[in-house]
Amino acid sequence: MEPQYVRELSTVYPHPVWRPVTALLYIASLVILSSMITRRMPTWREWREKRVTLVKAAVVLLLVVSLLFVGTAMLLVHGVGLSSSIEACTAAGWTSILLYEPSKGIIVFFLIERVHIITAHGTAMRRRDSKMYIFNITLLAACVSTLILACVYFRAEIRESDYTCVYHNNPKILAWGIAQDLGVNLWLTCLFAYPLYRGQSRSRKVKALAIKSIVVCFMMMLFVFANLMVFLLSNGREVGWVLLAAFSLDIMANAIGLFIVCQVSF
Repeated sequence: MEPQYVRELSTVYPHPVWRPVTALLYIASLVILSSMITRRMPTWREWREKRVTLVKAAVVLLLVVSLLFVGTAMLLVHGVGLSSSIEACTAAGWTSILLYEPSKGIIVFFLIERVHIITAHGTAMRRRDSKMYIFNITLLAACVSTLILACVYFRAEIRESDYTCVYHNNPKILAWGIAQDLGVNLWLTCLFAYPLYRGQSRSRKVKALAIKSIVVCFMMMLFVFANLMVFLLSNGREVGWVLLAAFSLDIMANAIGLFIVCQVSF
């Protein structure tokens, strides 16, 4: 027979303290992301006159997608409740796949654009003529395969022992995705660090951009390692509210990092 507490608590936590902690995380994330959107959103005149660059549009898109993810996660966890039904549990999982994963791709695209700015600074090299840029974009496109595989093997269930929302995926796909994230971040970090090491950049703006971009790459790698630890501890079976909270923290930190990098304009 289903315990009475399941009807009273829409999301099952191992300890009651996690309920207010996750709520504060979501609220803080929403406030910070909303503030950054208001400061980065181009005016209607800029959109109409086509003065919004591709990079600026990518930053705005990232912030909007991040806000949608955090808002949806908060609604599902603290509103509907992940343990209230299998539909709610499944919806939270698809929210992670369709909003969180694309946000990571937007961040990588933004960093690829910054790499091009640094490596092509002082030259008239176009993106289509840069082998490095084409290779990096191809690398980004290859990451889409992991997202497709995650959609194919994703499965959600409500665990019968304690009625906790749990997500299942192929451990090999999860390991490949984590290794892919780590490899891309290390590669981009090296691309940012190489001109500084060789002393090729004399511009202060270029140096500041490279240093801040390296910091963003290290932030992303930090959360990749955090996801790796969760993966190793869960053996491919991740608790819903833990996954959404970790992704919300990750997505907020990455958005803050990109916001800081955008302070250096060209």
